[in-house]
Amino acid sequence: MKNVYLLVAISIISLSSFAQGANGGLSNLQGTQSNTLGQSMEALNSRGSWLPTVNRYSVDGTPLAFEEGNNKLVLVAKDGTKFNIPNGNYNAQTDQFVSVLSKDSVYVMNSLTIDYALLNNKKMKRFSGENGRARYYEVLASNSKDDMFILRNRVAKIKPGGINKMTQERTSNDRYYLVEDLYIKNGDVLEELKLKKKLISQLFKDKQVEVKKFIKDNDLNIKDETDFLKIFNYYATL
Repeated sequence: MKNVYLLVAISIISLSSFAQGANGGLSNLQGTQSNTLGQSMEALNSRGSWLPTVNRYSVDGTPLAFEEGNNKLVLVAKDGTKFNIPNGNYNAQTDQFVSVLSKDSVYVMNSLTIDYALLNNKKMKRFSGENGRARYYEVLASNSKDDMFILRNRVAKIKPGGINKMTQERTSNDRYYLVEDLYIKNGDVLEELKLKKKLISQLFKDKQVEVKKFIKDNDLNIKDETDFLKIFNYYATL
């Protein structure tokens, strides 16, 4: 399947059926839940477009993090208002939530008005990461007591296709691939997380005895992501 998603500003004509009286922004739907894409676009002051795919070359695959289909996307605005977005997805290349309108078209949601999102019940929220740049991360676990979060980062990258060295012509298309990594946000510091045994002394140093007993009693392996999250959630209760 070949998809290239061009994310550009939508024309006034394309939006006219949705954006009548959009100046009110979020105030138009204060305290309500929107169930239509039109209302959501208006309330979120969203800007996007649908366009046929046109590019100088093709990229195989997709930058979308989740399989296309009936994904359940709920965007929660900063005032708490919820908006149901049909055919929702997350573009892991541009770091934007989108609604897939057709095979070659997407509508881009305005990130500035979004507090967090629930995509297939996975909470995704923006955190300032490497180089101070904010990006959406899936929240896997949290410990509010210590202001600590375990996060998943998804980034879509492009693997260059083949090129004939003699003719400089392409022999294969570029291809999207998805990279997923664990991160930890500890106070103001956000960094990549590697699951190693030394985390017991690094993250749980004030409760090492209890944590080690929990690991032994439940036959857990801190190097396994599922087990690590169980350990972290247990630690958060101490």
